[in-house]
Amino acid sequence: MWLNIIKIAFRNMLKQKTYSSINILGLGLSIGAVILILLYVSFEFSYDNFHKDADSIYRISVKTFSENKLSYDSPVFTPPIGSEMKDKFAMVENYTRHSTNRSMYLYVEQKPVNIDDILYADSTFLNFFTFEIIAGSPGKALAHPYSIVLSEETAVKIFGSADILGRTITDAAGKEYEVTGIVKSAPSNSSIKFNALISFATLYTDPANSMGWNGGNQYITYVRLAQNTAPEDLQAQIPKFMWENINKDIAAYSAKYEPYLQPLNSIHFIDAGGYTGIYIFAGVGILILLIASINFINLTTAQYSKRSKEIGVRKVLGADKKGLVAQFLTETIFITMIALAVGLVFAEILSPLYRTLMQTDFPGLDLLNPLQLAGLIVLLIIIGFIAGSYPAFYLSSFDPAGALRKDTGKRIGNFSLQNLLIVFQFGISVSLIIITIVVSSQMKFVNHKELGYNKENIVLIPLSGDDAQVRTDYIKQKFLNVPGVLSASASSQVPSNGFTSNGYVPEGYSASVMINVLDVDEDFFKTYNIKLIDGRKFTKEYSGDKESYIVNEALAKSFGWKEPVGKQVNRNGVHEIIGMVNNFNYASLHEQIEPLIITNHPYADRFNVLSLKVKTSDYNALFTALEKEWKEAVPSLPFEYSFLDEKLERVYNSENNFMQLFSYLSILAIVIAAMGLFSLSSLAAEQKTKEIGIRKVLGAGVSDIVLLMVKKYLYLVLIANLIAVPFAYHYSQQWLAGYAFRIDLTYMPFLTAFIVAMMIVIAAVGYRAIRAASSNMIQALKYE
Repeated sequence: MWLNIIKIAFRNMLKQKTYSSINILGLGLSIGAVILILLYVSFEFSYDNFHKDADSIYRISVKTFSENKLSYDSPVFTPPIGSEMKDKFAMVENYTRHSTNRSMYLYVEQKPVNIDDILYADSTFLNFFTFEIIAGSPGKALAHPYSIVLSEETAVKIFGSADILGRTITDAAGKEYEVTGIVKSAPSNSSIKFNALISFATLYTDPANSMGWNGGNQYITYVRLAQNTAPEDLQAQIPKFMWENINKDIAAYSAKYEPYLQPLNSIHFIDAGGYTGIYIFAGVGILILLIASINFINLTTAQYSKRSKEIGVRKVLGADKKGLVAQFLTETIFITMIALAVGLVFAEILSPLYRTLMQTDFPGLDLLNPLQLAGLIVLLIIIGFIAGSYPAFYLSSFDPAGALRKDTGKRIGNFSLQNLLIVFQFGISVSLIIITIVVSSQMKFVNHKELGYNKENIVLIPLSGDDAQVRTDYIKQKFLNVPGVLSASASSQVPSNGFTSNGYVPEGYSASVMINVLDVDEDFFKTYNIKLIDGRKFTKEYSGDKESYIVNEALAKSFGWKEPVGKQVNRNGVHEIIGMVNNFNYASLHEQIEPLIITNHPYADRFNVLSLKVKTSDYNALFTALEKEWKEAVPSLPFEYSFLDEKLERVYNSENNFMQLFSYLSILAIVIAAMGLFSLSSLAAEQKTKEIGIRKVLGAGVSDIVLLMVKKYLYLVLIANLIAVPFAYHYSQQWLAGYAFRIDLTYMPFLTAFIVAMMIVIAAVGYRAIRAASSNMIQALKYE
C-alpha cells in the first residue's frame, strides 16, 4: 500500500515538474536555514552548562546610580565584595574573583611572546569552574603570589611543550612566575575565556594596587551558594550589606550601588545583550518555514482541479476519507523528505559562512548523533503535517459527483483561506524588510557617527613590554621624525569600548564615587582632535600638571559644576581640575557618555599604547620606517600595530554580522514568498485560459488582462503591509532601545518595504499575466 502511495506521489511530481520543484526548493531552503538556526540556538543555550556546580554559581553584577538615575550596570567592581559576603552570609559557601582581561609580554630565555586574555584569578578559581586540568593541583595552583597557570595551547606557544610544570616565566618588569598548572583551553561554549591565569595574591604584593571598596574597579566576582539556598534569600539581604559597607557614605550625594545575582548559565546572554537575538533568529527560522509551508498549501489546493477526477474515481471505487487523507499526507511527507535532503546539503554548504557571521564555532550537524537524528525526524513529521494537513483534508472532502463533473467554478480552491495565507505570508516578508532596513540604517549611523574625536588615520602601537614603557618618550620622538607622522601621543587606553574606573572624592563629597579615568600625555588632545572647552591642557612647562585633572562635560554636569576649573578631587591626595573637554564617545554607542577624569600621571608612570596620527599615500613605506625606528629603540620586542578605526569596527562586529545574517534570512523569506506567488499566478492564469481568450475576443487588451490578474494580489499585499507595520514598528523600537545613540524611526523604512513588496508582486504575477494575455486566442478558446 505505502509503496503504491509513493509511486503515485512520484508520478504526480513528474507531471507537475515546475510546481513540485518550487515546493521542494522552497521547503529545502527553509529547512536548511532552520537547521542552521537550531544548531546555533542549541549551542548558545549550552553555554557554561559544562561546569559541575553551574546551577549554584552566580556572578555579582552592580548597578551604579548617580543623581538617583541608573548610570551603568556592570559585573566589573571592586575586590572586597566577594570576601565580605562570604564572611557575612552563611548561605555564601565560597567566592572567587578574576580580573578583566589583560595582555602582556612573557619572556622565556629573554624571548618575548605576546599573550592576550590573561586573568588574575583567585586560588578558588579552578575549584569553582570545571576547566580540564592537565597538570597541577586545582586547589593549590593559584594559592601563592607569582604563580601562573597556562592553557595547553599557550604552554606550547611559549615553551614548545605542555610538560613544563615548575618552569619559570618572566614578565616585562623582570618579575618571575612559576608555572604551577596546565589546563585545557576553555571550550567554545564558555563565557570565561583565558590563555593564562596569574594568582590573585600577586596583586596584593603591589601597594599601588587599589584593593579596597573605593578603587580598583576592574574585577569580576562569583559566589557559590550553599545547598537549598534560594538566590532571592541572599538578594534580599544585599541592600543592608551594601549600606553598611559603602552606600551610607555616598547616599548624601544621591549615589548608590545595587549588586544583584546573575545565574552562571545566563551570563552569556546577559553579556550579549539578552535573549533577544536568539529569539529573533529562532522566530525568523519559524517564519521562513511557515512561508514555505504556506506555498505548499496554496499550490496544492490550487492544483486540486487537476486531481479532481482521480479523487472522484477513488471515492466511487470505495476509497474513504481516511484513506485519501493518508494518501495526501504521505505524498506531502515524501516531498518533505526530498526537501529535507536538499536542506541538509544547503546547510552543509553554508555552514562556514554562517559560523563566520555568527562569530561562533558551533558544532555541525552529526547524523550519527541519536538526538540530532531524532530531531530531524521530528522536524520532518512536523513540516509534513503543517504543510499537508489542510490540503489532505480539503482534497479528500470533495463530492464524488462534482469531482467527476470537473466543476470549474471552484478551481482556485478555498478563496478565503488562500487569500488569508497570502496576506500572512507577505505580512511576514514586509515585516522582515522593514526590520532589515531599520537595522541597516542604525548600523550605518553607528559606523559614521561623529564621536567627538578623530578616529581616522590613527595608528596604535602597543607598549606591552617594560623596555617600551620606560622608553616611551624616546620612541615617540623617533616616530615623529618619520615622514607621514603628524603627531604622537601616549595613553593608558584609547577610545573604543570604555575605560577603567576608580573611586574619587569630588569637592563637596565625603565619600568616593566611581568615575572612569584615562591617563594621557600632553599631546593626546592634539592627536585625537579633542576640543578644550574651558581652562587649559596639560603641558610639560607646569610640573604640577602631573597631579592635575581634566574632566569632560558629563562630569561637570553630573556634579552640578557650572565652572569645573578650579574644583578639586581627592584620590591619594588633592588634585585640581585645570580644564574641561567636550564630551566624546569613549565607549560604544550603546552607552551614554559617562563622567570622565583625564590625568597626566599613569599608573607606575607607564603608558600602555602609543597613538600616531598619520597622513601618507604609501603605508608600506611608512610601516617599514616605523619598524626600523622601533627596532633601534626597543630591539627586545617585536613591532606591532593596528588602526583605531578597525578597532572601533570590531566593537560593533556582532551587530554588523547580525545585520548581514538578518538581511540574508529576509531575502530568503522574500524569495520563497515570491516563488509561491509566481506559481499561484501561473496556476490562476492556466485555470483562466478560456476566460482570457473570451475577453480578448471581446476586445480586451493585454494591459486590461494583466491588470485583472495583478490587482487581486496587489490588494492582498496592501493589506499585508497594513498588518505588518505595527508589528515591525514595535520590534524595531525595541531593538533601537539598546542604543543610547540611535536613529529616529521615520516613515521611510515602511514606505520602502511597501514599494519593494508591490514590485515583487508586479514582477512575479505580471510576467505570468503578460504571457497569458499574449497567448493564442484560438488555443485559449479550445482549452478544456
